[in-house]
Amino acid sequence: MALTGTREELLAGIDDQRTNIGLLYLKSISPRLLRNYGPGHNERINISSGEIFALHQVYETKPTEEAKYEAHQKYIDIHFIISGEEMARVAKIEGQEPYYERNDVAFYAPGEGDEFILRAGRAAIFYPDDIHSTGLDPGGEGVLVRKIVVKVRIDSSWAEETGVPRLEVNAKSPDVTSKNFQVPRGASAPEEKQSRKWLFLDRILGLKAWMVCAAVFATQVPILIWAGSGRGEFWAVAVMAFMMPVFLGSLNLWLWALGTRFHGWLPKKLRDKTGFFRTCIIYSETYTIFWVAALWVAGNLMGLPMHHGLGYFFYALLIPFILLSAVFMLYANYYVATRLIMAETMKRALFAEWAGPFLMICLYPVGIWFIQPRVNRLYEKHAGLLVG
Repeated sequence: MALTGTREELLAGIDDQRTNIGLLYLKSISPRLLRNYGPGHNERINISSGEIFALHQVYETKPTEEAKYEAHQKYIDIHFIISGEEMARVAKIEGQEPYYERNDVAFYAPGEGDEFILRAGRAAIFYPDDIHSTGLDPGGEGVLVRKIVVKVRIDSSWAEETGVPRLEVNAKSPDVTSKNFQVPRGASAPEEKQSRKWLFLDRILGLKAWMVCAAVFATQVPILIWAGSGRGEFWAVAVMAFMMPVFLGSLNLWLWALGTRFHGWLPKKLRDKTGFFRTCIIYSETYTIFWVAALWVAGNLMGLPMHHGLGYFFYALLIPFILLSAVFMLYANYYVATRLIMAETMKRALFAEWAGPFLMICLYPVGIWFIQPRVNRLYEKHAGLLVG
């Protein structure tokens, strides 16, 4: 009979050593695992020389009418949800299709049975006599699920009496990658290496609102006070010119982190290309640096004050770039506001929904106090970790 519960509950109620090895592996998993992967990721992790292995998967749930019931003869399945949720069904056998020994799977027609929602942090164990269907939409809408399926072999001898042997890589499937892992006795499985880039962006999403504001002002206010305390006009102008790209850079970095990660959390049907959004961010920061440099050259090296005829002409040349930068920045704000709503609701955002967040983003850094708490809740849901 299929079992469901937390990893701790299942460990406390099961005596089988091999199954417990699989549960201990799942217990060692960080909630951050797989968060940098999108739908279609499928990776095999060998735990015990073919006796026990894990499949790391990222996918979108499918409609219930596409449910396909299956069972296995050689392996016990342990399904564990890292993030997201899905519906699972356990049904009676009604019509059996041929059993495929090579893949250890038999498919069955739908029949009467039980269904339940498998949520993040919970696991379900399916035995050979459990005809099951998983990965189904829990509420009619596709959900992005990050999941681990541990398969425990039940018809061959155990490798060692105690402990877990050194792991080895089995033959690769065309759709599955493999890694070597060694799980020391009594130790946790090593976590997947995280990209420094993604970790940096994720830290921004995990920050509280006061932390973001403190980071913005802490890098600027002391310098502005220093420059304005009798340092002379040169230093005052130089510092102001330097701080503008820094201030807008903090905004661009914040928008980049939010837009990039929100996009990664959306189901495939809601994803759009991100190229233009990234172009807007890059142009905005590049233009700011160019604009400050141009003013510096015109005002200090060329001696062209605004009231000078050539000065008017020179500064007029910058107007198209200024307007383009404004349009790009408004689009970046719109992109992040709509993706925030879409990540919260998992559907297309209406004007009435994204207009408020859009206004708050435009009021940066004041808007941080209204936007960042919502970002924190989304980050906690998808990554399970907050800073502070």
